[in-house]
Amino acid sequence: MPRLIVQSLIAGMLAASVATGVVASSTCNPDSLTNPDIITCSQQTLDRLDRVLNEQYKALVGESSGPRKSDLLSVQRSWLAFRDPYCEAVYQSTFPGQEAPIDKIACLTQLTSARVNELVNLRSGFVGDGFYKVAAVLGAQSVQSFQVLPVGVNPQWDEYASQHCAMTRTLLREETSRCLARMQFHLPIN
Repeated sequence: MPRLIVQSLIAGMLAASVATGVVASSTCNPDSLTNPDIITCSQQTLDRLDRVLNEQYKALVGESSGPRKSDLLSVQRSWLAFRDPYCEAVYQSTFPGQEAPIDKIACLTQLTSARVNELVNLRSGFVGDGFYKVAAVLGAQSVQSFQVLPVGVNPQWDEYASQHCAMTRTLLREETSRCLARMQFHLPIN
């Protein structure tokens, strides 16, 4: 087997172990700057954030009924279909570097945090992600400058953003262009 394929398989197994929490069973040493300790601590942070995401999602589903409930399930599925390949691409962009697993966990953490904010926004109408503060400082026209992924570049993003912004338009009367800009504000850029 060629060396690059073996390296890819090993890296894939490491990423899978990181993603499934195998590495996270170690104790986090926040004072250490070694890659294994950074990975362990980062994975534990992601695990905690994922629990918060699941709590928010379950609460929102419990508060919803009918079409809103099925729309929410569809949006959540489309978010997952976007998040995982997007962060895998981030990982691949720095592989075989030793920081590749760190980059992937950081991407997963950032996108999961953004999704938690979206769920809180859907539940409460409160946008606590800092986007509108930045937009106020930069000016209304600069809001459109957060176009990280133009339409058609990433079909999974297009599907997720379209479905989610349809929900915020219906529930919160948020303009689609603002919703898209706000969501893209949170995407990791490599």
